[in-house]
Amino acid sequence: MNDQLMYIANLYLQLSIGTFIFFELGHPKRGFFFISVLWTALFYAVHRVFIFFETSAVEEILQTTAKFLTFVFVLAFFNDSIKTKLRLSIYFTFVAIIAEPLTMLLTSLAFRLPTTVYYSQNDMNVVLISGKIIIVDIMLPLTTMLCMVVKRKEHDRVRMKGLWGIILFTLLHIVFIFVFFSVNKDDLTYRTVWCHLIFQLLLIIMIYLQYFNSEKAIDLINTEAKLENEAGEAESNKRYYELAQNKYEAITSLQEHLSEQLVRVEESLDAEGTDEVSSIIGGIRAKLNEIRAVNYCASQTVNSVLTIKLEDKAMKSIDTEIDLRDCDSVPFDEYELCSIIVNVFDNAVNSCKKLPDTAEKYIRLKSAAKNGYFIVRCENTCAEDAAAEKTDVREGHGYGLKILERLCEKYDGEFTLRYADGMAIATAAVSLTGQT
Repeated sequence: MNDQLMYIANLYLQLSIGTFIFFELGHPKRGFFFISVLWTALFYAVHRVFIFFETSAVEEILQTTAKFLTFVFVLAFFNDSIKTKLRLSIYFTFVAIIAEPLTMLLTSLAFRLPTTVYYSQNDMNVVLISGKIIIVDIMLPLTTMLCMVVKRKEHDRVRMKGLWGIILFTLLHIVFIFVFFSVNKDDLTYRTVWCHLIFQLLLIIMIYLQYFNSEKAIDLINTEAKLENEAGEAESNKRYYELAQNKYEAITSLQEHLSEQLVRVEESLDAEGTDEVSSIIGGIRAKLNEIRAVNYCASQTVNSVLTIKLEDKAMKSIDTEIDLRDCDSVPFDEYELCSIIVNVFDNAVNSCKKLPDTAEKYIRLKSAAKNGYFIVRCENTCAEDAAAEKTDVREGHGYGLKILERLCEKYDGEFTLRYADGMAIATAAVSLTGQT
């Protein structure tokens, strides 16, 4: 019974290291301990079934097959492509291959025995169990270093600090174990080594708990910071929209006032010399009419902001078509409506600006109420590799899309952005029944 418990404990430790690789470099559907325990249970169950075969060669083949099948089953709990899963499997296999000769070497040095003696061990004894303890202490830091190398561009300093902590603790433990086995190699008992195995199991579980809890804490802090930045960006946008609206209200008022004054001037002019003066007044009136805000929809805020944005010099090279309907049917204030429409438009403009000057550039922005939803759809030209680009919100970019996602989620809708054949299609849908 004790032999089976030792086997299960060591099996869990080794398979948990494989799970750690998949967690760090993949996208899991379930929790770490759920997957690692399930994998151990499945592997042990298959092991018990095939252990009844008498021929060692057949048993070895079946064990390998069983390991592969359980491995494939566990990978079903990860949202990654087959190519990614295959790469992660290779990583795990690579770590196991590297760890084995290092384990043989350290165990042989600790017990002052040739490596052939270790290979000849079949039954559970202090040498074999000691080797099982050492291999885990070798595999975990190797795995951690592998993850650090693969994700070196994605991990920040805080996350790297957690991975360095894992390496440090496991290396300290392997030094302690090596020294202990070397000093007490002649006095080791089955029970002593068993206690060290249990201690190692508890230690590594605590390392996992500490690391994943710190990861959750980091994610919560980053999420909170992003939400604060998004809220600040949204508030800044709202002030911008208000200023744009006030500006065009003032301009419109000034335009009306000046037009009235020009009429009075025309009426008060003498007949002599009126042709030249009338021509000048006509030119002034034409200039005033040019700055009148365009009515794209029922929202004056949207009209004002779009008018300002379309006056940008960069927009002269972009063929723009705007058809906004049913804007008066949305169940929220016009600043949120403006935020949805303008952020979709800004994303399209930014995509067009990245194209070379000689490229065709166009934006088609439309909105309508349909099937209980208010839908804003924008099509625009973009670079062929636009889908592969990653926006770094830490540098102050990408908050517009985040704000869109939050607003759509707030009103029981959805925001999608897809790329195809040099074209980007953004769709923001919000429920007309109001906030969820």
